[in-house]
Amino acid sequence: MNNTNRTPIDWLSKAGSDMLAGLSRDPAQYAAYLRFQGRIYKHNANVALTFFAQRPAARFIATREQWQRQGYTI
Repeated sequence: MNNTNRTPIDWLSKAGSDMLAGLSRDPAQYAAYLRFQGRIYKHNANVALTFFAQRPAARFIATREQWQRQGYTI
C-alpha cells in the first residue's frame, strides 16, 4: 500500500530542509527568516527557505528575464 501522507519537509530542497531544522533551534534565526519571508512574500516556503539558506541578505528574487528587463546582466 502506498502511503500518500507526507510530512511537509518532504517537498523541501536539501538547503531548505537543513535551514528549517536550524530555524527550529534558533529563535533569532527564525525571526530573521520571517523578516526575509516578508520581503519575498510572493514566493512559496520552499523557495524562501532555499534562498534564505543561500542568501539571507537578498532583497528580492527574480527570474533571469525579470533581471534583464531591469537592465541587469546575469
